Amino acid sequence: MTSVFVATHADRLSHRRYAPKRNVMLEVVAGFLWLYLDLPADLTREELDKAAQQLVSNALANGEEMALVVELARIQCNQFCGVANQRNLEFLARRTLSLVRASGLA
Repeated sequence: MTSVFVATHADRLSHRRYAPKRNVMLEVVAGFLWLYLDLPADLTREELDKAAQQLVSNALANGEEMALVVELARIQCNQFCGVANQRNLEFLARRTLSLVRASGLA
């Protein structure tokens, strides 16, 4: 009897969608920025968090991949003084949009 309940409960859990909260989503986006952008060595955590907030706000407001690519290029070139890699920016924009859409906040 217990094993049937466990199997049923496990089945219900497997069908749930992952819906990260906003602060977790910002941490994940900050991690994406850390991995895919060319960041300066003296970058502070606050600057990275601010860039992640800007990107998530843009994704929530606009929701288009090309708008995020433009925002990422602006962040990379103007804010972090680096050279933008178009392939990385497009990949990062897709990942960010899928995360924002999965969060249910959009």
